Amino acid sequence: MLTQSPKTDLIQSAGREILTPSELMAFQFCRLYHEYRYRHLMIPLEENERFTLWKAVTRGLSSFYGGFDLTNVLVAIEESLHESHLGPELLSLAQGMLKNYVAHWKDRDDFTVLHIDLPLITPIVTPSGRSSRIQDLACIAPLVIEKPDGTVWLMIHRVIARKEPNLAERLETDLRVRAMAWILNRSLPCGISGVIVNVLRAKLPTEPEVLKSGKISKRANIDTTLEKFTDALNRSGSDPADYVDILERLSKEKDSFFLRREREYTPDEMERIGLELYVISRDLRRASRERPYGNSNSCTLYSSCSYLDLCTGGSGSEGSGAYLRLEYKHPAFTGVDLDALRLENGRRRRRKHSDLSCQVTTPASVQ
Repeated sequence: MLTQSPKTDLIQSAGREILTPSELMAFQFCRLYHEYRYRHLMIPLEENERFTLWKAVTRGLSSFYGGFDLTNVLVAIEESLHESHLGPELLSLAQGMLKNYVAHWKDRDDFTVLHIDLPLITPIVTPSGRSSRIQDLACIAPLVIEKPDGTVWLMIHRVIARKEPNLAERLETDLRVRAMAWILNRSLPCGISGVIVNVLRAKLPTEPEVLKSGKISKRANIDTTLEKFTDALNRSGSDPADYVDILERLSKEKDSFFLRREREYTPDEMERIGLELYVISRDLRRASRERPYGNSNSCTLYSSCSYLDLCTGGSGSEGSGAYLRLEYKHPAFTGVDLDALRLENGRRRRRKHSDLSCQVTTPASVQ
């Protein structure tokens, strides 16, 4: 059975509706999906392996950029997985991913960390440029950085299961990416130049096979990194000239496990994103007065939908105990004073571009 309805909810704060990029994307995905998750606050009882891994990896990344200490990173991942029944099988994968990530990027990253896990909230903006009196958009910005040229960027972390040929297109059309960029651009007095999507594969690079001869196997489709393969060649004394094809392929795929995609936004594009968010939030508000309908094209778009049983009347119906209710609509903001945050972000927007809040490291982890 479902648990009792929540006694408290962060649906509203100071009489205003709180929306997030994930909620807006869910509404676009399927209105029934949005109804179950954000109106009834229902989530599947069965733990989602991919989401659990993402939480552990992002917590490890926050720890790394908060102190650049690998030991603390590994501890943070272990703590994230401590209460999960998937912990034993995901721990080595998550820690291995971060060990490889640190080894890959520690000498390449040349930016300054400004903010880590920064909570933000800002009003939806109407087409006339006025702040909405009833709706706010909120998010947690994972990482805000400043490049050597002085530009400020939002970095968002993504974990993917496998190499995706259309990954660039998916990231370009991801509403959450655009929405978070718009929120941060509105919230910081200096604005931002764009978004860097930091992609990690949920797989460890394959260790090259050593043959009985002591040389490295020439298996052409090995799924590994250029660094790992080159290191194996050096250790075994293999001649790189015998592996030209493999080395060339891995060189072209050098970011296969650690991909970063940059998307710069012009002021006009930011304005169009704001209009897009206004239209979606307006439609969401109007839809609350109507009976929701499903989008069958989304049922199996990214594997099977979590609420498919509820829509089809299958074994996962409300009486099966397959779902539970959240206490809060947006759990990431549990313990955050949204009213105080709204005032602070309002003050940020009124500060001049030269304000030091855009130039210092300010970790603001959300508990």
